[in-house]
Amino acid sequence: MTFRRKTKYGNKRATLSTEDGGEIVFDSQMELTRYLHLISLLEAGHIRDLTRQVLFLFESGPLKVKGKSGRTLGYKADFVYWTKGFGDATHWVKVIEDVKGFRTPEFNHKWALAKACYPHFHFQCVALKKKEWEVTEW
Repeated sequence: MTFRRKTKYGNKRATLSTEDGGEIVFDSQMELTRYLHLISLLEAGHIRDLTRQVLFLFESGPLKVKGKSGRTLGYKADFVYWTKGFGDATHWVKVIEDVKGFRTPEFNHKWALAKACYPHFHFQCVALKKKEWEVTEW
């Protein structure tokens, strides 16, 4: 018998089968859908170096944000990739992206800390609304 742990906000995990017989697990169907969209942009050459679940520690020089256990806290981005644009179509910009149906106060706090620690990256939050990707830049 297999027991599935209920997710924190009621979303259902989604799985993508790979050509080699493996699986990629996503936290939600919306995250899987965004991944497939980003793969199409990658194949078309609009983005490069797409990675998933990248950890960004909350540290900047000597400053480190630590939890009760003494470990440095961080934020795990859904996707990280490079793209051209944001006012300059000639230079590549690193994008830190999170897929959210709605934002929680905890997410807003972590997002603000990540942005403060990594000001040279472009942060954006995306959601699928009426079959269109709604992008909120921070």
